[in-house]
Amino acid sequence: SIFSFYATKMIATGEGGMVLSDDESLLEKIRDLRDYDEKELYAVRYNYKMTDFQAAFGISQLKKLFSFIKRRKEIADIYSTAFGKCDFEIPHVPSDREHIFYRYVLQMNNTEVFIDEMAQKEISCRRPVFKPLHRYLDLPGYAATETVWEKAVSLPIYPSLTDEEITRIVESVKSIQS
Repeated sequence: SIFSFYATKMIATGEGGMVLSDDESLLEKIRDLRDYDEKELYAVRYNYKMTDFQAAFGISQLKKLFSFIKRRKEIADIYSTAFGKCDFEIPHVPSDREHIFYRYVLQMNNTEVFIDEMAQKEISCRRPVFKPLHRYLDLPGYAATETVWEKAVSLPIYPSLTDEEITRIVESVKSIQS
């Protein structure tokens, strides 16, 4: 399992991440790659160690995880209620699942125009994925991935959004989509 602790993730440390495995040989390779100092044999290695400060920040974030998820769900409920009759798709959560709303993704036909117009209103919206992997590798196919990539836009949904900011986001989205 891998975890990212980048600033936009559920728990943030600024940068960095974590790897979990029950394969000791894999963990040894990962540990060897993350630290380049004081090694007997030369190999390409990196300085991927998390600092003590980042770890402390991550632990403080972990203690708030459930409140972060609760707030994200509250914001998602506001968005879903506000956008229920708009001309784009909103997230669908199957009845047997619970969504934590790491992202709130809208699907629409005019993503670039929407992102630009929201930026003019000083609201940062992004595609959930910058560029799909198959495009980097120049692999054909992946029609479903292409469709989602072309139509998906993430709205701000971080826990520290104020009610006033959420209202401004909702009003801005509606004004662009009308």
